[in-house]
Amino acid sequence: EKKGDWFASLGHYRQAALDEPPLKLGVAQQVFYAQNKYDDAQTRYHQHLAALRASGKTAEANDLEARLKARDSAPNFDEKYRAAMQSAIQAITQRRFSEAEASTRDAIAIAEKFQPIDGRLPEAVGQLGNVYIWRLEYAQAKKAFNRQLALVETLYGPQSPLLATPLQNLA
Repeated sequence: EKKGDWFASLGHYRQAALDEPPLKLGVAQQVFYAQNKYDDAQTRYHQHLAALRASGKTAEANDLEARLKARDSAPNFDEKYRAAMQSAIQAITQRRFSEAEASTRDAIAIAEKFQPIDGRLPEAVGQLGNVYIWRLEYAQAKKAFNRQLALVETLYGPQSPLLATPLQNLA
């Protein structure tokens, strides 16, 4: 941002906001408030655009704005997946289980689009099982955890140590 590279700067702020884990109540943790910093950076960006236009550099402002809009409108499934998972986790911590289920189902739909299938799909399916556990819907949770186990076994093999998480979830 200080070097005038708004394209990269806003991308870094956005990624930091997506990567910051949600606050855990009653647990000491380091907090960066990345979403607030991203919002502040967007405000400074809009002020920069206004200053460019006021100084007669409308073409430069329009070009910068068009580049950012093109980047933001391009489908980035990894970012969408991570945002959906983050939203689900935040909804669970705030006890909004129907919203958590919807976000988790979005994450599953996105993870199913990745080819070849990778570890994101079993992660999302396990998260759906966790939502069901919170809602005390044990039969649904068992189905989700069985699917998670099958996916992990298919991806990593029947002797993989990564089977521990789905097995623990089933237990």
